[in-house]
Amino acid sequence: MRKEIIKAIKELVNQNILFAKGGNLSAKYGKDQLIVTASGKDYSVVKEEDLIVVDYQGKVIQGERKPSSELPLHLAIYKKRPDVNAIIHTHAIWPYVLSVTHENLPPVSDEFTILLGGEIKVSKYEFPGTDKLAESVVESLGMNNASLIANHGCVTVGRTVEEALENMVVLANFSKVYVLAKIFGTPYVLPDWAIEKEKEMYKKWHGLE
Repeated sequence: MRKEIIKAIKELVNQNILFAKGGNLSAKYGKDQLIVTASGKDYSVVKEEDLIVVDYQGKVIQGERKPSSELPLHLAIYKKRPDVNAIIHTHAIWPYVLSVTHENLPPVSDEFTILLGGEIKVSKYEFPGTDKLAESVVESLGMNNASLIANHGCVTVGRTVEEALENMVVLANFSKVYVLAKIFGTPYVLPDWAIEKEKEMYKKWHGLE
């Protein structure tokens, strides 16, 4: 699992989705533990030993560093969504643009809707690292695979680290498409019948029926 997380971090860094010390990743580890990234670690030089093992109360089981300050967010999502096994939070530029304008990302692409579940909502603003932020994001996430975090970037989830990574890349790319489309013209959302069909595909694919 550690290798998968490090691999995902390197890919996110390469795509300029994860940079400097912003953002965090986690994944379920065994029956009642998580592996989570450490607080304040530069992702360009992160190593396996920088990852922290915690329990579902947030107690450190293994590791010398402090776990991410957004650990409450990860714990809240895992509690609400038993289908989720991995979580990625980043300050990716294009989703961040939407998060600071408090604008939802509408379903403008078939791929986007099938993978992420439909319109991606912005959470209500709460202070970073708090239980209130965690509660707000759990609400905006719903049963989708992504949420924008008001004035604080975005989060994606998945059944695996690889899936959470794919969802983050899709979210970052289609946020860019949407913002640029608004600059150059009028973005057209998919028709209702297509959205409904693709939401059913999303539910079936993710076992949420």
